[in-house]
Amino acid sequence: MPGGRAPRRDLPAFVREKRLGKVFDSSTGYRLPRGNVRSPDASFVSSKRLPGVPEGFLELAPDLAVVVLSPEDSPRDVLDKVGEYLAPACGWCGSSTPGRPAR
Repeated sequence: MPGGRAPRRDLPAFVREKRLGKVFDSSTGYRLPRGNVRSPDASFVSSKRLPGVPEGFLELAPDLAVVVLSPEDSPRDVLDKVGEYLAPACGWCGSSTPGRPAR
């Protein structure tokens, strides 16, 4: 590895190669336990939990949800989203927004 850096791999290619499940984009909605539908910017669902080819909203929480925060997002809105995804034990990818600590 030149320069001591690992080669870059993107999530969809890694998941597909390892047959781990499915990576979705922001057009996928999840109906979460509280009844709200959320559409993270990117998400992953394990093949063990995926009910075949999904149609409509998925009636489960993703194993990983990636949400890109903007400066206009209020702390309350962010906490609400995090709480909804974490309630059913979904993994969470923290903030990488400048000025906001990763969680």
